This record gives sequence, structure tokens and C-alpha cells, in this order.
Amino acid sequence: MGEGAEMLVEKLSIGDDEITLGLTEAVNSKGLTKDQLLSLASDSVDDFLALQFFRADVTSGAGHVLSAAQNAVNAWQGGYGKTRSLSMEFLVYSSAQRQIGRALEEMGVRDGMESVAIAVIGKDQSDIESCLKNLIEAIGTEADPMFEASAERLQKVMTHFDIKINEIEALTSSAKLEEKMSALTRCVASRVSLVAFES
Repeated sequence: MGEGAEMLVEKLSIGDDEITLGLTEAVNSKGLTKDQLLSLASDSVDDFLALQFFRADVTSGAGHVLSAAQNAVNAWQGGYGKTRSLSMEFLVYSSAQRQIGRALEEMGVRDGMESVAIAVIGKDQSDIESCLKNLIEAIGTEADPMFEASAERLQKVMTHFDIKINEIEALTSSAKLEEKMSALTRCVASRVSLVAFES
């Protein structure tokens, strides 16, 4: 993905085909407001299947986003989506909320954000990468590492998704922060997947 770049590019299955997810976290060093961020997103979305800005501070890791993206694509492809756009479907899944209003409240951008998570879903990898680079530049700088493991993030995500410590301990007995974050991401991904089964 280029030298020192932290963005993640992964393939998603869509029926018998594949599409691409690009993911990054941008540090909002230019202090963009909610309205400025939403305007930036809407200016870029037309070139892709989905483009979504969302809260980085309650994103547990790349696995959380990949699970949300694949579930959203499956819902979209399978005709059981809850929203009118793949971008919004992605936000619903990433929030583990089935109501759009709650999803926006839980994971949507807001004023005063220190950093912003950005997901772009499309067909052409190089277009996705250049879009992410342009968005990072417009917002500030790229977070390195993306969704950095910290005790604060661990606690914030656990609280946000109502995950208890015993759920994490069921997956790892390690005291290492990275191991706990990895287990937390698996817990979040399972909650994300449950959205598909809730009517």
C-alpha cells in the first residue's frame, strides 16, 4: 500500500464477485466540524459503492470495520438491508444498532472529533486509495497506527458496546493490551453480525 501508509485495503465478497474496502483513520488536525466532514463525504461518495465517516474513538480495530462492511454488503446484496444506501447500511452495522437514528447517534461524526475513521467501498483499488489520501489531506494527517491500542480505547469501546470483562477473558487470559483489544474486536464483531438477525 505504499511506504509508511497505514491505510488498510481488503477484499469483500459480494455474491460470486469481489469488491474492495479501503479503511483509514485521519487525525482531525484541521479541526473540521461535523458539517464540514459531512460535506467532504458527500462530495466524494458518488464515485464509490459506499463512503462513510464514523467515530474512530469507539472503533475497536480493523476487524470491527471489516465485519461491519461485509455484513452491510451481504444485507445489501441479499435484499434484507435496513437502509436506502450501502454507506448508511455500513454505519448501522458498525454501530451494532438496527435503527438508523441510533446508529447515527452512536457512530456518526460530530463536532470536536480528534480523529475520524473513513471507510470506502468500491471496485477499483487505486481509486479507493487515492480517495482516502485526498480525504486524509483535507482532514489533517493519517493516524499511525490506526485505532491504536490503549487502555482508554479498550474501556471506551467496552462501555460503548456494553461488553463485560468476562466476555474478553473468555477469549484471552493474556494481560497484554494488544491481546485484550483483539478479543474485544471479536466481541464487537459478533454484536455487529447480530444486527442481521434482529428485525
